[in-house]
Amino acid sequence: MAKNDNKKLWKVLKGIMNTTKQTGFNKELLNLVDSPQSSVDNINSYFINIGRNLAESFNNANNTNSELGWNFQSQLKSFVLLDTDENEVSNLIINLKNECTVGWDGISNQLLKHCRNHLIIPLTHIFNGCLQKGIFPNALKKSEVRPIFKNGDKNSLNNYRPISILPSLSKILEKIINKRLIEYLEKNNFLSQNQFGFRHGKSTDDAVHSLTNYIATNLDQGKKCIGIFLDLAKAFDTVSISILLKKLEHIGIRGLQLKLFRDYLSDRYQCVRVDSYCSSYRLVTHGVPQGSILGPTLFLVYIDFLTRVQLQKGQIISYADDTALVFAADTWTEVFDAAQSGFNAVTKWLHNNILSLNISKTKY
Repeated sequence: MAKNDNKKLWKVLKGIMNTTKQTGFNKELLNLVDSPQSSVDNINSYFINIGRNLAESFNNANNTNSELGWNFQSQLKSFVLLDTDENEVSNLIINLKNECTVGWDGISNQLLKHCRNHLIIPLTHIFNGCLQKGIFPNALKKSEVRPIFKNGDKNSLNNYRPISILPSLSKILEKIINKRLIEYLEKNNFLSQNQFGFRHGKSTDDAVHSLTNYIATNLDQGKKCIGIFLDLAKAFDTVSISILLKKLEHIGIRGLQLKLFRDYLSDRYQCVRVDSYCSSYRLVTHGVPQGSILGPTLFLVYIDFLTRVQLQKGQIISYADDTALVFAADTWTEVFDAAQSGFNAVTKWLHNNILSLNISKTKY
């Protein structure tokens, strides 16, 4: 069998296995309360309120830039969203994955590919209008959330990850914006070299290598080392939109460009779908959508300042929200003191940015 045929076969098998697996989980989700419909409404309320409830436990309304952890001045550079063209839009449609899932509008990737030649010109015109006016269409911000089981008790919603299924057209427009945003961030070195998540040419292997190299180098010098491995509670869901917009402006995203991101993050509505049951739509007030294209990049902008927290005798290494603090010193007393001081500085930064530690999963 040819290599490509093997890939196709494996993709089909994974689809079958995932479908079977998800069906098993759906049984628990549909029996959380007295009826399946009430259950999906309850699930949506839970996901919607995660960020809101955590945010209400903080009092950070008037944080200064220094309290938010910004240790460099606001940028004079400005982010410019260049227009797209028919060639870019065509290639983005061609490269859409052949997924079975569709957004609320029922438009599949396969349908867009089939009608590509008829859609390129009008879509290019619409997308350029969005870029030029700083508008992200409301219809493209509506998402269907699928609860994906992680581990643990299947009856606990805390053990499910909300994955947003967005319209295919939203993903195309997001890819246009995201490509330009990433180029701007990387060209101007706005992301720390110690942040390895969601970046081209960087991986978990690189993060592990950086961590082990730091430890090995210091051990070779006869120093004592301590590592603290942080687990953040619902990090994507609890991102403060107002703080994120401040950070975008801080790195040079202004005017119509900032208006576009504000529009993208505002007035987002979601429902939860489990099998044939769908909840009512509700407004999302916090977080970046998991399953979106722009979400991971915007999350990097939000959390990147964490890796810039100044540590004495230590270093911060991150892969998205997975963060390791490593310290080295000549004596155990020195390294313990450095670790405690560094941990305090990091927890203060997290508090100021409305992010919470999952203490039970944070290890040292």
